[in-house]
Amino acid sequence: MRMVAALAFAASAFLAGCMETEPLETQAELLLVAPYVGQGHGVALVRGNRAVVFDAGPGEQSALRQELTNVGVERIEWVVLTHPDLDHAGGLDSLGIPAEGLLHGRWSESESLSLAPFCRSLPKGCLQVQAPQSLSVLGDATLEVFHDGTHGLDEEPNSRSLVADVSWNGASRFLVSGDLDTTGELSLLPWIRRTDVVQLGHHGSRSSAHLAWLGRAAPRYALVQAGLDNGFGHPTAQALARVAAVGADLLMPRGKSIIVRWNPELDVVGR
Repeated sequence: MRMVAALAFAASAFLAGCMETEPLETQAELLLVAPYVGQGHGVALVRGNRAVVFDAGPGEQSALRQELTNVGVERIEWVVLTHPDLDHAGGLDSLGIPAEGLLHGRWSESESLSLAPFCRSLPKGCLQVQAPQSLSVLGDATLEVFHDGTHGLDEEPNSRSLVADVSWNGASRFLVSGDLDTTGELSLLPWIRRTDVVQLGHHGSRSSAHLAWLGRAAPRYALVQAGLDNGFGHPTAQALARVAAVGADLLMPRGKSIIVRWNPELDVVGR
């Protein structure tokens, strides 16, 4: 697949024009769906029968697809891949629900080529984002990309993780950062705002979720996905201590999915 830098978000109007979605304002409820996908990351924001998926989890698991089906999703507007590691991108082929397009940050040529078969199946293909950029999703929500891997960080995939925020009804609802490490987090502090739910970076490793990052986001909940008895010790005691220090409650799928609902107030309806 040829890199799509020439198409990379030259203007918000381009993406807004190609989405062609009917209004969802009458469907007030917004859901954050986080199943147990093992040692990986894959969640979705859902309104009505549509979703935006953030990472697809590892391969050989169907939990994300099953949970999307359970809540009535018929179409995925965008799959947003934070970075190419297989515990985040390996489950693309298992989503099993029609997707319109895929967004990713700065990937190498070989990494982009690995997406080619999936991209060919998408009406809008795969687009490389160019931060800062925002687009409308799920009716009247806004997806804003703060980091696309080009802010002077090194070439290690984790440090190139895409960072995005989804706001709805005038407030930030969800902040996702893939496996971004503390160096990257600290470089992005000026762009981070208060949010309801933050994805705990790198499955709760000790080298992510810096206290300044969490303090800036001031989340009500910190969401972390990690495998049971994984060999990495995720989530680490250090990361959990930082979550507690900022007064956030921990959400961690263990067998059952976690579902956060805004209607429009926040409520955790499944654990």
